[in-house]
Amino acid sequence: MIRSSLKNNSGEEFSYVSNRPIESGAPLFIFFHATGFNGQTYWQLIKGLDSLFKEEINFMSLDQRGHGHTKAEAIPEELNSWSPFIEDALEIVDKMDGPIFCAGHSMGAIVAAKIAKLREEKVKKLVMLEPVLYSPYECFKYSFKRRWGLSKNAQLVELASKRRRNFTSQEEMINSYYGRGVFSTWEKSWITDYVEGGSRKISEHDVELTCSPEWESRTFMASDMGSWPYLKKLNTPTLILSGNIESTFTPNARKTIERLGSNWKMEVFPDATHSLPMELSETLIDRIYQFMSK
Repeated sequence: MIRSSLKNNSGEEFSYVSNRPIESGAPLFIFFHATGFNGQTYWQLIKGLDSLFKEEINFMSLDQRGHGHTKAEAIPEELNSWSPFIEDALEIVDKMDGPIFCAGHSMGAIVAAKIAKLREEKVKKLVMLEPVLYSPYECFKYSFKRRWGLSKNAQLVELASKRRRNFTSQEEMINSYYGRGVFSTWEKSWITDYVEGGSRKISEHDVELTCSPEWESRTFMASDMGSWPYLKKLNTPTLILSGNIESTFTPNARKTIERLGSNWKMEVFPDATHSLPMELSETLIDRIYQFMSK
């Protein structure tokens, strides 16, 4: 694993991990993480895909604004939608001169989908893992409930805002997460990658999460429910993989996808949760490899 950085058009630094130095003109698989996570969190997935493609494709897993080791400005009070994440991703994709495979988890899946539509001539395939995707009618209801603080998302906002940020060490951080909460179904290696990719040492006995509770909660609050105008016009071959337990890809959204066209492929894993990539990584590596190889 190599950690590198590149700059957007404003000169802000975006950190990413990759399997090797990014080669000009070579096919690139770029992964966008979920809210509160970071690019290194998904290294087990990236490493598994890289081993199958045998250096045929470059792999990049990006730290989005306000996450991981990216140094771009992140002011919670100014974040009102996911547009800044999409604009950042566009600038990064535009710097690449080879064919692109876009992928993402949760919020990152929505970012990847919008990039696929906005750069349809460049993005060859799209992979969406547990996307935040409700049916058009559910989006309408969600917007109404969010306005009055009644949505389930309001609970995520509150939980994120209260997240503990500082620990005495990365080891304490890893042990405090292992087997608990959202991490209850994660292997320790995934938690280790999450912590190493999303924390920094402040002093000898003070390590903090790089994604602040304020930024994470604001990102949840800014959840983008306006994806359907993009998705309904998307012609790029797309694979959606989702769980079924507390999934953010609702049954009604699945029905809407089924009506869109033959370029859409979908598989639901009945015993998996929103942490699908962490729970079924070997299965997902196989499904993504088969999809990308066709």
